[in-house]
Amino acid sequence: MQIHALCLLAFLPLASTFTFVKHHPQASFTITSATVLNNNVADVTDAELEVVLETCDGPVMIDAYATWCGPCQILKPELEKAMESLGKRGVKAYSFDTDKYEEMAGRLRVMGLPTLYFFKENGVLLRRMEGAYNEAELIEASNEIFFGEEREVCEKDKDKVDATDELAI
Repeated sequence: MQIHALCLLAFLPLASTFTFVKHHPQASFTITSATVLNNNVADVTDAELEVVLETCDGPVMIDAYATWCGPCQILKPELEKAMESLGKRGVKAYSFDTDKYEEMAGRLRVMGLPTLYFFKENGVLLRRMEGAYNEAELIEASNEIFFGEEREVCEKDKDKVDATDELAI
């Protein structure tokens, strides 16, 4: 029986740092740690994010942020709250600092902050949204994107990415 280290994220106490080792067979790095904020969103490195996207087996949200970005700081607690209910539906969320991991930000084509990416199995991009959203908007958007539930379209999420748009990941 094989247990994936990233699955352990759901069982950690609030705002904890944990250590695990996962070697990625097609790269020359080993993941050794990540920080989990409030059990809902894991702050990851670029190498860890790459593994997440290559190995994801369900819906994944990625939050691209910067510590100096006001709207990013507004989005972060709203995403945490939204993940309390979305996590029960199998959605996983990760965030990464675009200033620390500029190359990954370039590969994901981050144009504005914050940017949320919605991926399905095998790292297939479903949609990208820029800007700060509240908990209800995040839940509605996620339910539509991941589970096909209809919702009203707000002006802020008109920046959709075609699923065939290739990212350099």
